[in-house]
Amino acid sequence: MSLLGPVLAASVAMHCEGRLLLVRRALPPAKGQLAFPGGKVEAGETLQEAALRELLEETGFRGRIVGFVGHNELIHASPAGDLQGHHVIACFLAQWVEGEAVASDEVAEMVWLGRKDAAPATLAPGMATMLAKAFNLAARMKL
Repeated sequence: MSLLGPVLAASVAMHCEGRLLLVRRALPPAKGQLAFPGGKVEAGETLQEAALRELLEETGFRGRIVGFVGHNELIHASPAGDLQGHHVIACFLAQWVEGEAVASDEVAEMVWLGRKDAAPATLAPGMATMLAKAFNLAARMKL
């Protein structure tokens, strides 16, 4: 794989009734792993616009962004150590606004996780930290 540089992506930690939405990825690079809904930022699109578009496309839900959780940086290497991908993911906290769960082809499953629920073993890299940050931000904002 020839890389020109890191891929910019955006994701949404969608909050509803004390829980956050995770999706099990149906496609690489995180196939089978749980992560926040999200994907690549398109040219001319803001990070927030990309995050909300990906949320709607992947889950059928609309949200309202209320804060910035942080960023997650993923560098993928082959077993031989060759660089295979580099993603920088800006993560936003959003409140559920409307919609019904309709998973896209990119999503194998949707999971709602509460703060006191045990973190699933299949979290994508960096997601345990992002989950904690999102729950902490939601608590500070009294959501």
